[in-house]
Amino acid sequence: MIDITEFNKALSKKVIAGKIKCNFTFGNNQLNELINIEGIDLPWSINYFFVKYLPVEISCNNRVLKLLPQSEIELIDNRFLFFSKINNTEIICFDTIKVNSANEWDIINYSNGYLMTKTISSFLSNKVWAWIERGRKIWEQEFPDHTDMQNK
Repeated sequence: MIDITEFNKALSKKVIAGKIKCNFTFGNNQLNELINIEGIDLPWSINYFFVKYLPVEISCNNRVLKLLPQSEIELIDNRFLFFSKINNTEIICFDTIKVNSANEWDIINYSNGYLMTKTISSFLSNKVWAWIERGRKIWEQEFPDHTDMQNK
């Protein structure tokens, strides 16, 4: 499991090196109220993430990924916990319906149901940088069928 403090250190190093820009949000703890009202039990690693993370908007080369401030986190359809946004269009959620084989919630794109990853660790250490630094569309299948791969 990635330590969220390591992710925050990576953000700082990349900002200092001029590779990315970050806008941090500091503030309230309304997430606990949302979770208690909705009666959701957070898996340990996701709870740890929410306790330790800093809401941030990361940008590089016209690519943006935002970890929402707690005041903007919401439960959609009594199932999807909306916690991140990509380019202000893609809604990234935890699927709270069941705990997966990693003892976490799957992370999906709400708009198309695409399973992005099964762990918050993978999201922070891999998916965030795949989009921000390399421009990979992590919210959808890049090669829908093998014919695309064969033509490259």
